[in-house]
Amino acid sequence: MHFVSFKIGERNYALSLENVESVHRMVALTPLPEAPGWMAGLVDFHGQAVPAIDVRQRLGRKGRKPRIDDRLLIVNDDARKMALIVEEASEILEVSEDLMQAPDTLSRSRPITSVIRKEERLILVLDPARLLPAEDADAMAGILPETVSAPSRLE
Repeated sequence: MHFVSFKIGERNYALSLENVESVHRMVALTPLPEAPGWMAGLVDFHGQAVPAIDVRQRLGRKGRKPRIDDRLLIVNDDARKMALIVEEASEILEVSEDLMQAPDTLSRSRPITSVIRKEERLILVLDPARLLPAEDADAMAGILPETVSAPSRLE
Protein backbone atom coordinates (compact mmCIF):
# COMPACT_ATOMS: atom_id res chain seq x y z
CA MET A 1 0.00 0.00 0.00
CA HIS A 2 1.17 3.54 -0.76
CA PHE A 3 0.69 6.66 1.35
CA VAL A 4 1.59 10.35 1.20
CA SER A 5 3.11 11.36 4.52
CA PHE A 6 2.96 14.85 5.98
CA LYS A 7 3.56 16.68 9.23
CA ILE A 8 1.54 18.88 11.49
CA GLY A 9 3.78 20.15 14.24
CA GLU A 10 5.95 17.24 15.28
CA ARG A 11 3.30 14.62 14.49
CA ASN A 12 3.44 12.42 11.40
CA TYR A 13 0.32 11.69 9.37
CA ALA A 14 -0.48 9.96 6.11
CA LEU A 15 -3.22 9.62 3.52
CA SER A 16 -3.70 6.84 1.03
CA LEU A 17 -2.00 7.81 -2.22
CA GLU A 18 -5.19 6.97 -4.11
CA ASN A 19 -6.94 9.86 -2.31
CA VAL A 20 -4.24 12.49 -2.99
CA GLU A 21 -4.60 14.18 -6.35
CA SER A 22 -1.72 16.68 -6.04
CA VAL A 23 0.41 18.77 -3.68
CA HIS A 24 0.71 22.57 -4.05
CA ARG A 25 2.34 25.50 -2.35
CA MET A 26 0.05 27.61 -0.19
CA VAL A 27 -2.03 30.20 -2.03
CA ALA A 28 -4.31 33.00 -0.86
CA LEU A 29 -7.54 31.66 0.59
CA THR A 30 -10.99 33.16 0.10
CA PRO A 31 -12.48 33.25 3.62
CA LEU A 32 -15.98 32.03 4.42
CA PRO A 33 -17.39 34.04 7.34
CA GLU A 34 -20.11 31.52 8.28
CA ALA A 35 -17.88 28.45 8.13
CA PRO A 36 -16.65 26.47 11.15
CA GLY A 37 -13.27 27.46 12.62
CA TRP A 38 -11.42 24.57 10.99
CA MET A 39 -12.60 25.68 7.53
CA ALA A 40 -9.82 28.03 6.47
CA GLY A 41 -11.59 29.17 3.30
CA LEU A 42 -11.75 28.23 -0.36
CA VAL A 43 -9.23 27.79 -3.17
CA ASP A 44 -9.96 27.77 -6.88
CA PHE A 45 -8.72 24.48 -8.29
CA HIS A 46 -9.12 24.43 -12.06
CA GLY A 47 -12.35 26.46 -11.89
CA GLN A 48 -13.84 24.55 -8.96
CA ALA A 49 -14.28 26.11 -5.51
CA VAL A 50 -12.59 23.67 -3.13
CA PRO A 51 -12.89 23.92 0.68
CA ALA A 52 -9.54 24.30 2.44
CA ILE A 53 -9.40 22.52 5.79
CA ASP A 54 -7.00 23.46 8.57
CA VAL A 55 -6.07 19.88 9.47
CA ARG A 56 -4.29 21.05 12.62
CA GLN A 57 -7.49 22.54 14.01
CA ARG A 58 -9.72 19.75 12.66
CA LEU A 59 -7.67 17.27 14.69
CA GLY A 60 -8.22 19.28 17.88
CA ARG A 61 -4.97 21.19 17.99
CA LYS A 62 -4.65 24.95 18.23
CA GLY A 63 -5.26 26.57 14.83
CA ARG A 64 -2.91 29.05 13.24
CA LYS A 65 -2.90 31.24 10.17
CA PRO A 66 -1.63 29.48 7.05
CA ARG A 67 1.99 30.25 6.20
CA ILE A 68 3.62 30.69 2.83
CA ASP A 69 5.69 27.51 3.35
CA ASP A 70 2.63 25.35 4.17
CA ARG A 71 1.37 22.88 1.59
CA LEU A 72 -2.07 22.12 0.21
CA LEU A 73 -2.88 18.48 -0.40
CA ILE A 74 -5.68 18.27 -2.96
CA VAL A 75 -7.62 15.24 -1.82
CA ASN A 76 -10.74 13.44 -3.01
CA ASP A 77 -12.85 10.94 -1.12
CA ASP A 78 -15.03 9.65 -3.98
CA ALA A 79 -17.80 12.22 -3.38
CA ARG A 80 -15.92 15.52 -2.93
CA LYS A 81 -12.65 17.31 -3.34
CA MET A 82 -10.92 19.28 -0.58
CA ALA A 83 -7.61 21.02 0.08
CA LEU A 84 -5.89 20.01 3.31
CA ILE A 85 -3.53 22.56 4.82
CA VAL A 86 -0.45 20.79 6.19
CA GLU A 87 2.94 22.03 7.30
CA GLU A 88 5.10 19.70 5.26
CA ALA A 89 4.38 16.98 2.70
CA SER A 90 7.41 14.78 3.13
CA GLU A 91 7.36 11.54 1.17
CA ILE A 92 5.54 8.68 -0.50
CA LEU A 93 5.60 5.62 1.71
CA GLU A 94 5.32 2.04 0.55
CA VAL A 95 3.96 0.11 3.51
CA SER A 96 3.30 -3.57 3.96
CA GLU A 97 0.23 -4.62 5.91
CA ASP A 98 2.32 -6.03 8.77
CA LEU A 99 3.47 -2.45 9.59
CA MET A 100 -0.13 -1.23 10.01
CA GLN A 101 -2.50 -1.64 12.88
CA ALA A 102 -5.95 -0.33 13.70
CA PRO A 103 -5.93 0.80 17.33
CA ASP A 104 -8.82 -0.55 19.36
CA THR A 105 -9.39 2.85 20.94
CA LEU A 106 -10.28 4.64 17.68
CA SER A 107 -13.95 5.16 17.00
CA ARG A 108 -15.44 5.09 13.54
CA SER A 109 -16.26 8.80 13.75
CA ARG A 110 -12.66 9.90 14.23
CA PRO A 111 -10.54 10.78 11.19
CA ILE A 112 -7.67 8.48 12.24
CA THR A 113 -8.19 4.98 10.84
CA SER A 114 -4.91 3.21 11.54
CA VAL A 115 -1.28 3.59 12.58
CA ILE A 116 1.84 2.78 10.57
CA ARG A 117 4.93 1.71 12.50
CA LYS A 118 7.92 2.72 10.39
CA GLU A 119 11.54 3.33 11.37
CA GLU A 120 10.81 3.87 15.07
CA ARG A 121 8.03 6.39 14.42
CA LEU A 122 4.28 6.17 14.43
CA ILE A 123 2.37 7.64 11.50
CA LEU A 124 -1.36 8.25 11.93
CA VAL A 125 -3.39 7.41 8.82
CA LEU A 126 -6.32 9.73 8.12
CA ASP A 127 -9.54 9.11 6.21
CA PRO A 128 -10.42 12.23 4.18
CA ALA A 129 -14.15 11.41 4.32
CA ARG A 130 -13.97 11.71 8.11
CA LEU A 131 -12.17 15.07 7.94
CA LEU A 132 -15.17 16.57 6.18
CA PRO A 133 -18.12 14.37 7.18
CA ALA A 134 -21.19 14.42 4.94
CA GLU A 135 -23.28 16.31 7.51
CA ASP A 136 -20.67 19.11 7.66
CA ALA A 137 -20.42 19.23 3.86
CA ASP A 138 -24.21 19.39 3.58
CA ALA A 139 -24.42 22.19 6.16
CA MET A 140 -21.80 24.18 4.25
CA ALA A 141 -23.34 23.63 0.81
CA GLY A 142 -25.34 26.84 1.11
CA ILE A 143 -22.29 29.00 1.77
CA LEU A 144 -19.97 27.63 -0.93
CA PRO A 145 -19.89 29.92 -4.00
CA GLU A 146 -19.60 28.38 -7.47
CA THR A 147 -16.42 30.29 -8.37
CA VAL A 148 -13.61 31.95 -6.48
CA SER A 149 -11.59 35.05 -7.38
CA ALA A 150 -8.46 34.60 -9.49
CA PRO A 151 -5.84 35.33 -6.72
CA SER A 152 -6.72 32.04 -5.00
CA ARG A 153 -6.38 29.96 -8.16
CA LEU A 154 -4.20 26.83 -8.20
CA GLU A 155 -2.64 25.84 -11.49
